[in-house]
Amino acid sequence: MAMHEPLPGSQQKQHQGSWIALSIIGGALILILIGIVTVLLVSNNSATKKKTPVTKETPQEALTAYATDLKQGNYHDAYSHLSTDYTLKLNTNPKTEAAYTASESAVINPGGVSKRL
Repeated sequence: MAMHEPLPGSQQKQHQGSWIALSIIGGALILILIGIVTVLLVSNNSATKKKTPVTKETPQEALTAYATDLKQGNYHDAYSHLSTDYTLKLNTNPKTEAAYTASESAVINPGGVSKRL
């Protein structure tokens, strides 16, 4: 049986240094690969989400639509034209759609708006 003789001290340290360098390079490559995969996943996720453009009504359009909805008795759509700030001013608690519908339908006649007493 032949025994392998241990490497001389300088060669053994040289191999140990090579393994350390290869480990550092391999670790860095793994971290770079993880970073690239993460960037690709995030960019694909945000690209697939379609953003619906928000179109705002002009004040004139909003008022016309609100009046038309009230005239037709469409209180749900009329309520949707009101801002949250305005509904807070209507009542100390936010005025719910149900409360709004009840109060508006009580004062609006088929022929038009009646006087509030």
